[in-house]
Amino acid sequence: GGQQAQVALALALASRAPLLLLDEPLAGLDPLARRDFLVMLREHTRREGATALLSSHLISDLEPVATWLLVLAGGHLVLSGFVDEIRNRHAVVSHGGEAGLGRFRGVTGEELTLVAREDQNDRATLEEIVLGYLAAHRSTDSGNRR
Repeated sequence: GGQQAQVALALALASRAPLLLLDEPLAGLDPLARRDFLVMLREHTRREGATALLSSHLISDLEPVATWLLVLAGGHLVLSGFVDEIRNRHAVVSHGGEAGLGRFRGVTGEELTLVAREDQNDRATLEEIVLGYLAAHRSTDSGNRR
């Protein structure tokens, strides 16, 4: 899988297309191959002035290279914006004294669930924010089915 992904990336980059659409390009790659893949992709987009749109469930891997985030849940857009702005607009507000489930305040003031850390003063990671939105959508969606 890793070698196929590297070949697919090489072919995509060789096309010099201004927009690359990559669906789960990190799936099946070991951590080192994921890092190498993202470094190559980032260098290419900067050098060529291209844009890469990646769909992925590996949020923590994308956080260092992503500039814009779209989160879809149940076919609906639940979060969109520049990664730095999204991270700046969210903070851990409680954690119950230990790592586990906590709450963070969303963009419009609503509280959403996230996996909290013991250190409440840290900014929430992108993965924690995404998980919070997905969990909130899941609980809202399951409440609508009753």
